[in-house]
Amino acid sequence: MLWQPGAAPRAPEEKTVREPEQSWWDAQDRNDEAGESTVTVAAVHDLDAGHAAVAVRLAELAVDDELLVVFGAERGVEKHRAMLAGLRTRLPRHDVVAVAVQPDLGRRLGRLLDAGSLPVVLTGADAMRDLTAELACVVHADRVVRVFRTQAGADLYPVWRRPGLN
Repeated sequence: MLWQPGAAPRAPEEKTVREPEQSWWDAQDRNDEAGESTVTVAAVHDLDAGHAAVAVRLAELAVDDELLVVFGAERGVEKHRAMLAGLRTRLPRHDVVAVAVQPDLGRRLGRLLDAGSLPVVLTGADAMRDLTAELACVVHADRVVRVFRTQAGADLYPVWRRPGLN
């Protein structure tokens, strides 16, 4: 019904629920109550990355946290391709992006994380630790973990955690 002059205005309805928008608003309310999301930087060495359980463990992290992966590899090792494929398979709604080290890396990572992407920074194995520490500062990470392959699968070992974080 179109509004016509002289017509009585309709009373507003109590609450309108529309799907799927309602679930998005509910999630926003939960995020507001819990505070901002946790930013986690995970360091992965190529010796651990060939195992499928590493991708599973990283995917579990990415569901709850904003995740940045720093992947350290020896020259000529192409294990990052299998890990990226595993992440993309397990996280079909995430944009998993391989990123090479470059001068404007910090700014680029900030934009990727803000857009909801999961960046995987590719670097040499010898530079992995230093780069992980530097990037954790750049993206204001809440925690840094190291992912290790184990006989039972893959485990996270805490390297650093922001004080006051549960």
